Amino acid sequence: MDKPLLPPEQAAATVDATADATAAEAAAPAMPAEDVTADGVAVEGGAAEAVAPLLSFSLDAESKQLYAAFEPAPNGLAVDRSGFDAIFHASAFSEYHLDPDAVENFLTQCAIAEQPLRVVVGEARDAECWLALADDLMSVRLTLLPAQGGAPIGNRVEEALRAKSIVYGIMHEVLDAALADGFCDDLLIAQGTPAREGVPARFDSMLDERPALRDHDDDRAIIKFRDLGHLLLVSPGNSLMRRTAPIQGVNGSNVLGETVYARPLPDLAFGDGFAGARPDPNNPDLLVAAIAGQPMLVDNGVVVNPVIEVHDIDLSTGNVTFDGTIHISGDVKAGLSVKVSGDVIVKGMLEAAQISAGGNVAVAGGIVGRAESGPGAMSLPSDTARVVCGGSLQALFVESAHIEAGDSILIERSARQCELIAQNEIVVGAPGSKVSQIVGGLTQARTRVRTSVLGAAAGVKTRVQVGFDPFVNSKLLAANKDLAKKNDELQRVLQLLLYFRQNPKKGEGGVLEKVNGSREKLIHDIGDLNLRIEQLKQDVVLDGDARVQVDKTLYFGAEIRIGNKIWQVNDDTPGSIIGLVEGKIATGLSAPAVRR
Repeated sequence: MDKPLLPPEQAAATVDATADATAAEAAAPAMPAEDVTADGVAVEGGAAEAVAPLLSFSLDAESKQLYAAFEPAPNGLAVDRSGFDAIFHASAFSEYHLDPDAVENFLTQCAIAEQPLRVVVGEARDAECWLALADDLMSVRLTLLPAQGGAPIGNRVEEALRAKSIVYGIMHEVLDAALADGFCDDLLIAQGTPAREGVPARFDSMLDERPALRDHDDDRAIIKFRDLGHLLLVSPGNSLMRRTAPIQGVNGSNVLGETVYARPLPDLAFGDGFAGARPDPNNPDLLVAAIAGQPMLVDNGVVVNPVIEVHDIDLSTGNVTFDGTIHISGDVKAGLSVKVSGDVIVKGMLEAAQISAGGNVAVAGGIVGRAESGPGAMSLPSDTARVVCGGSLQALFVESAHIEAGDSILIERSARQCELIAQNEIVVGAPGSKVSQIVGGLTQARTRVRTSVLGAAAGVKTRVQVGFDPFVNSKLLAANKDLAKKNDELQRVLQLLLYFRQNPKKGEGGVLEKVNGSREKLIHDIGDLNLRIEQLKQDVVLDGDARVQVDKTLYFGAEIRIGNKIWQVNDDTPGSIIGLVEGKIATGLSAPAVRR
């Protein structure tokens, strides 16, 4: 049967009787049996007092193990954990390490002990330290555990620093404070000086910005679609670009005292071969125009393209391909094509012809293509009017045309049965216009579609979509197709290299070197394509601020898609601003700021 526990307050009263036995191994002698009553109470002078069990601690100097000694009392009282702790913390060994499991085992034995016990319950532990050197050798962190009855840390931290050759960036005040406290956890005590990167060579354009095509911020502003004089032209000697030489970086040092070198920056120059431009004879850091024409920014320079002017694009001119900008004072006739790297300005009409431009396209007289003749047709024929431009398109009106714009599509009056795709926004008509409307076809933009009227009273199917970049999917498909092609080519090249390894003579005469060059180029191209595909995937992100703005009327038959949500207009409805609110299509919203 377990012995009754000595209450904590009574166990604490035994501290004075046991604490002085700190270094002595033997416990205090037991009270003679004849002095103890049957209830475990000593009788002296006619008064009864409790006889407490004796608990003491001692240290084995050689093994550094801490012993607890227990001598049971005749009355059968035992010591519980609180009494044990009270005596231990009052002893000379209170700083020593206790093993919790050993203590619990000792107390269990005390509860049933008939004879004195002496059990290992802890040990003397020396102070310890660990240094963590960063992989880049730029920092050192210290973990310091205090001594528990053992030797203090002394000079071991300094010795560890010297052993790891850490000589630079030591934070002596922080280290001294940690040593004084005797404890720290993952403390930064040394920090290298990183290299300070330089400033690359800079090429700043000195070209005047093009006037804005329209005032986006003023809804009452009149869109001057017929004012097409927005081309930026330069004359010989005009400043185009200024070069600023690079500023080299400053080297740093790691905690081992080794130099950390700043990345060297190349001293890039304008280079040679910029058509229509040359360095200023008096200032090699200034690029000036050599001819009159339209400037186009390229990497580290400017190209000046001459501007050509023609009356009509018809059978007398044939198809036109030109590296520059073209002004057409008349019409572009059906069946012809114009492909230029700059802008296309058409003062007349664009019929069922094709235009491809690296810049903007402006058609003062409107665009009229060919409608699909079959009943219920939902797409345009291949020989209709088609315009693809890297900038914006402006036109008086558009009918049965396919248009893709890298920025915006701006139509003064109406768009009927068209396929309109814009990276930014599509605006049909000035605010408050009574004749501007989008009827039929498909209109896609990333940020905004705006018109006075959407659809028609006859219930013509009219689809509008905003929220996603309309070009991303086609770009992803093209990039993945190119990647598959490059991977197939690489496999063929690797097979050829394996053949040359097995037949060395076949690769003589520079053949092997040429094939190796092809392999390296293919690996580089595949890396670029993988990077482009990852960037395109990141672009497939819903624009939560995308809006469809109809100022006057939405007719039955209109369909509005925002991201993956669709709203079918089942009845004629007053105009509104439509967008997403908490993942659902909502009307009556405020228009977001238009991105430039």
